[in-house]
Amino acid sequence: MSDTIWLAVLGIVAMVVKEYFDDKRGRKAQAATADASGQLTSIHTLVNSSWGAQLKLTAGFARRLAEETKRASDYEAADLAEKLLREHEEKQASVDAASARRANRE
Repeated sequence: MSDTIWLAVLGIVAMVVKEYFDDKRGRKAQAATADASGQLTSIHTLVNSSWGAQLKLTAGFARRLAEETKRASDYEAADLAEKLLREHEEKQASVDAASARRANRE
């Protein structure tokens, strides 16, 4: 074979080997991304749950304090804490419903 043909064959082999390793690297990256996405979802769920618990405690303590002190500013603070809790629960219900719909499609 002539040098030109050998160079062409070597070029083709080099391209095939490169594509093989690029594909392999790409699959590893996709698997790592999927794993990280799952971990982020778990962390986000944990944070939302903790935030909801904290809001519930704060609303309860704020209402109790307002009932004891009978001060207008304490009642306002309790109302605000309860409003924040309701908003969080509404948002969380919306997210949970969307997650359930997504899970049903899969």
